[in-house]
Amino acid sequence: MNIIKIKKVSLIVSSDMQDNNIFSKNQHLHELSEIWSDLKEEYKKYNYDLSTNDINKIEDSEIVIYADDMPKNLPKNHDVSKSYIILYEGAFIRPRNFDKDRHQDFKKIFTWDDRLIDNNKYFKFNYPQNFPNHINKKIKNKKLCVLISSNKIPPHTLKDDLYLKRIEAIRWFEAYHLDEFDLYGMHWDRYKFSGFISRVFNNISFIRDNYIKLTNKKYISYKGVVDNKKEVMEKYKFSICYENVKNASGYISEKIFDSFFAGCVPIYWGADNVSEYIPKECFIDKREFKTYEELYIFMKNMSDDTYEEYLNNIEIFINSEKSLPFKSDSFVKLIISNTLE
Repeated sequence: MNIIKIKKVSLIVSSDMQDNNIFSKNQHLHELSEIWSDLKEEYKKYNYDLSTNDINKIEDSEIVIYADDMPKNLPKNHDVSKSYIILYEGAFIRPRNFDKDRHQDFKKIFTWDDRLIDNNKYFKFNYPQNFPNHINKKIKNKKLCVLISSNKIPPHTLKDDLYLKRIEAIRWFEAYHLDEFDLYGMHWDRYKFSGFISRVFNNISFIRDNYIKLTNKKYISYKGVVDNKKEVMEKYKFSICYENVKNASGYISEKIFDSFFAGCVPIYWGADNVSEYIPKECFIDKREFKTYEELYIFMKNMSDDTYEEYLNNIEIFINSEKSLPFKSDSFVKLIISNTLE
């Protein structure tokens, strides 16, 4: 009787995702748990067990996948040949992700950055999404616009930062069309300091939590946090959908898909080549409007027929071959084909 040896794959994750929590169907633990579960099931077909690194130790594993961006502690020399990494965030959030000196310590790298892709060392990684087959195409009784995002200040000053552009959009709508705009997300009731004082003041709870009250800088459009983005966004026609940074080729996160799946037309600003991946008929390109007044007039005067056409285009896209790179199957094939050689 032949005994099949099960080989191990170690998945390096954050501490809260260990004990195989990353595969849990509890969406509060990980919103992409189904995608990781799909990968685990696919590895099983080849007699590999994919488990988090507290279960499958690095030293006992045939393959090691770093799934939590660039670690502080790099693989040991004798582990480089079995080490792979998925780079989610850009240099604007995780500078060491794109430190080329660190890249040499991995056999292959999966990244969104189109400028690096060579299909030898660097392979194209798209943020995988759980796609529905249909979206809510209701038009009536929708409020005009929403923005859902956490209130953050970028850790590094960049010319292409869009964090502050979100605030610019919020303040404009609050000043001119408050009754047609709502803001949701974490920490908008707290002031976020920037510059050299940010590390000090943002960590002092009394100053952080009371600055808005003392200076009257509160966001009057703020409606609180959300438990379910889709349920909230379905109530709006448009969403302000900005990535963390603009002009990063290939950086298309979950933000635009959150809007799509809710039947909410996104006003998108981010990847400079977004239309290479997503048809321009599916979203409103913020770059085409010089002012928010121009954008508002365009949104406000859009006919129901035109709006419905956007929604139809979105539904066509999410069911088309063009959307495949963002689906679970493509993610699974990418990892399997490049780690099992």
